[in-house]
Amino acid sequence: MNDLTMRAQLSRGEWMAKEALRQRVGMLAAQLKSWERKFLRENIEEHMGPIIEWPLKQAEMLLSRHLNNSQRMQLTYFMLGNGCQPDVYAQWITLRGMLRDKSARDSIVYILEAHKTGKLEGAGKQTWCMRATLPNGDTPKGMDKVRTVKTPHFAFDWQHQHYWDDAIAIVKNGTSPPGATPLVYPPSGLVPQPPTDMFSTVAIAGPSDAP
Repeated sequence: MNDLTMRAQLSRGEWMAKEALRQRVGMLAAQLKSWERKFLRENIEEHMGPIIEWPLKQAEMLLSRHLNNSQRMQLTYFMLGNGCQPDVYAQWITLRGMLRDKSARDSIVYILEAHKTGKLEGAGKQTWCMRATLPNGDTPKGMDKVRTVKTPHFAFDWQHQHYWDDAIAIVKNGTSPPGATPLVYPPSGLVPQPPTDMFSTVAIAGPSDAP
């Protein structure tokens, strides 16, 4: 949908609010540190597409420094539902200090565990599905619509459960799990592992506040 079409469908107030949010997202992006831009580009956008193409609310939440409980839940559903690797997401929110207390960390751990075990899917939790692709590269039929946050089938394979286990350890402890492969990012001792293409092949789903 282009800007002219969108503007025709929104009231003046809605349009102004959307433009204000667009400007805020641009401001937050401009304030990213150099390592954050590199991390975002190489570990998140590479698998989820450019953030400028995301729903504005989700882009704002990802770039923010602090979120309330509802926002953390929405963002986590969105990231997992659109194929972001759990440990990559955990590193982003931990490295940037987005989890300011034990309550915040516990809320993310709960969602990660529920995603790993299929409880999110069983409970019908939903999010907005963007451009996740099928294994053959085709666009799924559920693109650009609200869908249930599904658990990838390989989450039940012990060889791949470390993606969730590592993410949970990172969030709980604020440090890399034992055996993590270090890359060169911020000087915090917590360094990201490269994402796998397995997650970008999973089309899951997204929230009712999408574009």
